[in-house]
Amino acid sequence: MNKYEVVYANKYYLSNFIKNITLNDSLDEISFNAVIHLAYSDTLPAIKPGERIRISGTPYRTDVMKSFLYYGIVWTIDSDWIRNKELVLTVYDMSIFLKSEEEFIFQSGTSASTRFKKYIESCKLPVGTIENTQVLLSKKIYRAQPIMEMISEDLKETVDKGGKLYRAYMSPVGIELRRIGQNKDVWVFKTDEYTISELSQTRTLENMVNKVKVVGTAEDDKRSPVIKEEVGDTGIGIMQKMVIEETKKQGTKDELTGWQDTLARLDEEGRYDEEIGLLKKIIQGGTEINNTVVASTITKNILRGVTETFTFSTIDVNTIRAGDKIRLNDMDLYVCAVKHEFGDTGRMTITAGSEDYIRRTYYA
Repeated sequence: MNKYEVVYANKYYLSNFIKNITLNDSLDEISFNAVIHLAYSDTLPAIKPGERIRISGTPYRTDVMKSFLYYGIVWTIDSDWIRNKELVLTVYDMSIFLKSEEEFIFQSGTSASTRFKKYIESCKLPVGTIENTQVLLSKKIYRAQPIMEMISEDLKETVDKGGKLYRAYMSPVGIELRRIGQNKDVWVFKTDEYTISELSQTRTLENMVNKVKVVGTAEDDKRSPVIKEEVGDTGIGIMQKMVIEETKKQGTKDELTGWQDTLARLDEEGRYDEEIGLLKKIIQGGTEINNTVVASTITKNILRGVTETFTFSTIDVNTIRAGDKIRLNDMDLYVCAVKHEFGDTGRMTITAGSEDYIRRTYYA
């Protein structure tokens, strides 16, 4: 039997007032979200937005208390005085503050993990484990936009350049950057064994892209020159996406200190003209790619046909997070979103897809 406790302002234990708790985690959102229904009582402490709150409990099939939402912030309070006589608290973990806007300038050669640490420190948020994303990114100038969007762009460029899939998590230590699908416990759900009350499968051509056309910069009154095309299965019709390749004057080889290896490679690929000093780049979602092989990877990653997801409800395994790897029957899937409804046994609803679906949906 699962047990839970809610502590408000580091001193008020609200367990006696709890009617229900729901935790929501999604790859679409950077912050863990909780909705807590509290029965109204004269003995309930005065609760106000901005105060700290934490949720702990016993993980599924254990009896040792663990923090589920440690750095919680009361964000919204809805009071229902007559019908249900309850307070409904909407709580976010502290990564919600990454919606704050800021300005950053990064030179080429920094990784997403290096940038991630700077983002967290600029918000004065606690820092946990930051895994090394390894891939070196292009120069980036971010002007007055939410930090969470900057993180997303960095992680997308990492994938564009052949890197792995990472996401931000909030842990009891602090905000962390971890590779998805590396959870220690990979839970297996079988429709003929588990208590799965609902199971649905969605297959759709929504957001299909089966042809990618790379074009150069057009002269006045002329069509853009076609440089490359990547074509998938077009038997049912063509849904095309355009990608722009620009030519940028960088100077001579002698002036481009530190670019020797890149320029040598580009020279071998016929993409560098020493006389006029031109360096070509692919622009995709703001990403600069100075390499033909990587540019080809980007265009292939854009292609997508039928997308498939599975949504099912079952007994709550309360430690599962978005980005975790699970198995449904004989399929390896990754959690896109999970809703935990806490209780003695509890229920959860999971939406999951393949690794390829995750990559093309959230990292393209």
